[in-house]
Amino acid sequence: MLQRGLLYFNTIRHLQAQQITNRLRRRLWRPRVALKPAPSVHAPIRLSGPLNRDSMIGPGTFTFLAQTHSVNAPLDWNADGRDPLWTFNLHYFDDLNSAGTEARLEQHRHWIDRWIADNPAGEGYGWEAYTISLRLVNWIKWDWRTGALTAGARDSLAHQVRHLHASLEYHLGGNHLWANAKALIFCGLYFKGEEASEWLATGRALLRREITRQVLADGGHYERSPMYHAILTQDLLELTEAARARGWISLHADREFFAEKAASMLRWLRCMCHGDGEIAFFNDAAIGIASPPEKILAYAHHLQIHAAAPADGLTFLRDSGYVRYARDGVLLLCDAGPIGPDELPGHAHADSLSFELSIDQKRLLVNSGTSTYWDQELRDLQRGTASHNTVCINGENSSEVWSRFRVARRARTTVHECRETDAGLILIASHDGYRRLRGRPVHRRTWTLNSNQLNVVDQIFGIYKNAEARFHAYPSAAKPSISAAGIEWHASEFFPGFGERVANQVACVPVIGGTARAVVMLRTPESF
Repeated sequence: MLQRGLLYFNTIRHLQAQQITNRLRRRLWRPRVALKPAPSVHAPIRLSGPLNRDSMIGPGTFTFLAQTHSVNAPLDWNADGRDPLWTFNLHYFDDLNSAGTEARLEQHRHWIDRWIADNPAGEGYGWEAYTISLRLVNWIKWDWRTGALTAGARDSLAHQVRHLHASLEYHLGGNHLWANAKALIFCGLYFKGEEASEWLATGRALLRREITRQVLADGGHYERSPMYHAILTQDLLELTEAARARGWISLHADREFFAEKAASMLRWLRCMCHGDGEIAFFNDAAIGIASPPEKILAYAHHLQIHAAAPADGLTFLRDSGYVRYARDGVLLLCDAGPIGPDELPGHAHADSLSFELSIDQKRLLVNSGTSTYWDQELRDLQRGTASHNTVCINGENSSEVWSRFRVARRARTTVHECRETDAGLILIASHDGYRRLRGRPVHRRTWTLNSNQLNVVDQIFGIYKNAEARFHAYPSAAKPSISAAGIEWHASEFFPGFGERVANQVACVPVIGGTARAVVMLRTPESF
């Protein structure tokens, strides 16, 4: 009981006053949904961004997160025993804006009508603010393209945005509040009249505030998840295009602001991708949720928003804490920063001082990825330190990740040296995440990279029982050539996407006498 109490205390003490008061407000009061008819609408505009992945595989049957289920009755929209994230995806209506959607026009119209009939106002997953936010944007984009939204569906859309306007997710913040603001802006651009103007004004003010707060000076999103960063970058591109298409003078400052921030976020995204074009696995990250980075970049190019490819050599994303080094086909990405914002570490992993490595556009060493938010045992495993390329002390996590999206005491990282040399890179950093343990150990790591090898030296200052550095191999890569005293290879698993798991191997190197040294060969002799 005491341990549980400490977890709650060390989690809650980082929350902002706005988050606490909004949580209390939501428990004590639920807004009534205003069911009056919808306002009239403006002429449609057309967005040219990436299409969503197909998810409707047949009448009433959908595939999300590598799981397929059917919706045959009203209760199936909120079925018990099903992964809640799958159910959330069902309510998003992403398939409306996927490839080949024109061939499913009548099916889509039918499913919108089904949703309205089966989901009474204010009830179920479909009326959560985040779910509403994503669905509103999808319905509007679909109607702008097809003109197929019925008068009844427009009334429902108005009911939903009124409920959202009264239920903004200040208790969470982060990407949720960002999505709320984007949806309000879309509804303000879609509908006419005084009510729509209020939605637009609220969304514009809220998103400007949140962009200023959430987008760091180096262009990274403050939750430090490459996956969510990609999603939010596309959001800014869509908002830029929509504001330009409307052409209202009142939106001029917004579209310039969105475009400027999108360019900054594009630069960060390009830094945090491997040579295969996809994102690195730091914090909650999985392939297949956000649009592929190459499609986001192509969309930006279409909008004449450009971000240069990162140059070879050292790039220190100082504000978000990531270090990138690229030279002669070798790419090293290191996590030397905070796990996330203090008030919102829900998508953080205990991955301090972890890294990923690829050679000639092929991944070699990777963190283990994310495949679930709701399987507690698997979620704990994937967020845990042992699933990352870093050091685990006494079998504990470097930050106290718990209960799916919570973190109690968290590691603080210090960068002692980060510089490019004639030979390559030297990076030295430490974190204090284990100082809560008896003996108050501190982990310090030194990366030294040259043309043919990566040297990783781990030191522990303080008393500890046992510790090991772990190096997770990418499944399809040849077994990495790693030399270290006492090294052992074990079977492990890699989770590249939601609902996916692949067998791989992990090298475990014991920290003996306070030090472990590992040498990763980058090229075989035949490569020279």
